[in-house]
Amino acid sequence: GISEETACTLACSGLTAYAALKKTMPLAEDERLLICGAGGVGLAAIGLAERVTGVAPVVVELDAAKRDAALAAGARLALDPREIESPSAFVKTIGGRLTAAIDFVGAEATASLAFNTLTMGGTLVSVGLLGGAFELPLPMVALRAISIVGSYVGSLADLREVLALAASGAFVPVHIETRPMADVERTLDDLKAGRILGRAVLKPEVAG
Repeated sequence: GISEETACTLACSGLTAYAALKKTMPLAEDERLLICGAGGVGLAAIGLAERVTGVAPVVVELDAAKRDAALAAGARLALDPREIESPSAFVKTIGGRLTAAIDFVGAEATASLAFNTLTMGGTLVSVGLLGGAFELPLPMVALRAISIVGSYVGSLADLREVLALAASGAFVPVHIETRPMADVERTLDDLKAGRILGRAVLKPEVAG
């Protein structure tokens, strides 16, 4: 009961997002979840977040169109990180304690934002592979009891759970664009340039 276009994204962005969300603790209504990045994996996480964690996420994303997509996918807020003046101002804006953050970018700026704004006992889940490094003040890890966890794809059991959510209609991936296989080079160029909104699915052309 799941379309091919949707199903093929579930073992990629769907599974990666789901496994990362499961590494955050169950959240109370007054707690906040931060998602850094609203690309294909980030959008999947936004669509799954409330189902898995109990709260709609706050999203930071540079691209305005992706911020709009994040809101459409279920984000509580979608903010331009360049407009965040300070960690304290950010916490005030989101209106609650930031208990968990998932970094789907994996860059210095996003990791630093997540770490610096987490509340006491918070969890940072690092998923993105953009690269770089950030300074980690080791005493603050202990004093604030911060947990830093890596997450990469997910397990077979996780995939079964994602498939069940999709089959039941509880999770519907958004922004899936279908292209012919002949467009593979253009699609890779668009991905590199950040022009893909959500996921692009390449389909082989069937003869006859």
